[in-house]
Amino acid sequence: MVVRAGQGVVPRWLFYTALLWVLFSAQPLLAKPASKGEVTNLAYGEVLYQFYQQNYFEAIVHLTAALQKSPMREQGSDAELLLGGLYLSYGMHNEAERILNRLLLEQESEVLHDRIQFHLAKSRYRRGLQQAAERSLQQIKGSLPDSQQQEQQLIYGQLLLDQMRNKEAVAQLSSLQGDSIWALYGQYNLAIAQLRLGEIEQGQALLDRLSRIETTDEEQIALRDRAKLTLGSWLLQQGELDLAKRTLSQIRIKGLLSSEAILATGWGYAEQENYPEALAHWVALSERSSTNPVVQDALLAIPYAFLQLNAKPQAVEHYNNAIEIYQREMAEIVMAQDRVQSAVFTQRYLSKPDQQPDDNLNSYLQPILISHPFQTALQSLRDLLAIEENLSHWSSELTTFDTMLAARQQNYQQKLPLLDRSTAIEQFQKLQQKQQQQRLQLNQITADDDALALATSKERRSLARLDLLEGQLPQLAEQIDQADLQQRIHFFRGILLWQASSDFKGRRWSAEEGLLESERLLEEIKQKQAQLKAIRDQQPAKFSRFKREISATAEQITYLQPVVAQLINMQRAEITSASLAYLKQQQQRLESYLTQAQFAIAQIHDDALKQAEAQAQ
Repeated sequence: MVVRAGQGVVPRWLFYTALLWVLFSAQPLLAKPASKGEVTNLAYGEVLYQFYQQNYFEAIVHLTAALQKSPMREQGSDAELLLGGLYLSYGMHNEAERILNRLLLEQESEVLHDRIQFHLAKSRYRRGLQQAAERSLQQIKGSLPDSQQQEQQLIYGQLLLDQMRNKEAVAQLSSLQGDSIWALYGQYNLAIAQLRLGEIEQGQALLDRLSRIETTDEEQIALRDRAKLTLGSWLLQQGELDLAKRTLSQIRIKGLLSSEAILATGWGYAEQENYPEALAHWVALSERSSTNPVVQDALLAIPYAFLQLNAKPQAVEHYNNAIEIYQREMAEIVMAQDRVQSAVFTQRYLSKPDQQPDDNLNSYLQPILISHPFQTALQSLRDLLAIEENLSHWSSELTTFDTMLAARQQNYQQKLPLLDRSTAIEQFQKLQQKQQQQRLQLNQITADDDALALATSKERRSLARLDLLEGQLPQLAEQIDQADLQQRIHFFRGILLWQASSDFKGRRWSAEEGLLESERLLEEIKQKQAQLKAIRDQQPAKFSRFKREISATAEQITYLQPVVAQLINMQRAEITSASLAYLKQQQQRLESYLTQAQFAIAQIHDDALKQAEAQAQ
């Protein structure tokens, strides 16, 4: 608001012109892994699970560990592309760009090339690196899916609008067609660019079309309201008051832009000098929360309308009411500044929205709370706190690792004598000698065709008994028929010899198999002994290496903890500083409003005094 001499307060610039829509939400850059192929690697699938749970830090850790252990060749470039996207989502832009740029050098796929350039462009645009973002956008060749291609065009158009390159923005955004949310955002920005270039009819027609879209989608409804507000404000500026009022009246009463619409509609009536109708709108608006800057504007507009109706007592009354409210709000802002500087300020916004304190602080800070820079800074703080917690967790875990390592060393020392006995060369050599003797014996039996050498123990006992009986025949000559018994002995010996001879090949084959099996087992024992010996020789070095790694990790954690703590403090200070700066702006605006109201009252009293003096003369 400004002051016009002799007329009280008149409207400041309230005709909304080039209002640029916020293009990006707070969702991760990489909404989903770009690959639609089958997940064939178990570790990659586990990483995807963490990713879809929005556990980005865990996903990065698991994917990094899996890639260090073994490359996921069956997933192609998807794993590293996902890692680059995760780094972007986590705010690690430099590391992400290092991976993505390396993939660009290694791959010749146009599809992969475009995907990488697309995500690099989004990352660079969000970081404010407009020239680098434009270079990435220009290198996209056209193989993106439709939704990403439209988003790419929208980003490019927004980048051009940011640089006031309106003609190029019109050329870029004109190709965005359809009813997707990206196309609708693009058409809104196209209308802004056209209005900037003086293409009034085209810009107004496009805003008018956007203001008439039929939808139940909340995001599109909000865009429709934005288009109506922009169009209505532009029409007010052009003097088309009736059409402007009709357009503004269609904005949702409970929408986010309803207060701005009511205020602008009131000024539309004021421009037609229909002050009673303007008052009706502004008085209704003044009943809303006085923390809203638009309501604070209305508090000055109301007495201005009364002045135009020559109702000076009512004007003074409403000026006094405005002064009282401004002074109260200024006191509230001072208290809000104290709360912002408190140690727990940032903590309240780290919790879930339904767990945050219900006070006026949110109302005073609402515009900055929903801004992308604030949300980005807040997410960075969350990430840093998660890293701090992770470092604290591993700091305590390393003590456990030390204990585990000491226990394993003790267990190794206890089992060392058993290990030494298991690898004793003398015992193994005895087994080898015995096996070699058996091999020689079998070779000799085979060479001599000695069937009796492989006779069974039962056959050997039977033959021994026959030999014994044959030796006792002379002593039994008087008692038995010696010739008959001798014949029988020869008969049974023949049967046994025939049986041993007929089974000789099978028995020799079984003996050969048994000997080969023993040789195989001895070879396995030899290999196991070599492995055990290697373990015995290497284990002390492994224990030393593990101890060094644990110690080095502990030192790294000890180094990182104060660094992260410092970064957390810096991030808290940045959030606090931005919030205080915004509150300071609010305070200065209220001070300006207060001065205007006080000056207007003084001017009214001065005019009344001059009028009384003139009448007295």
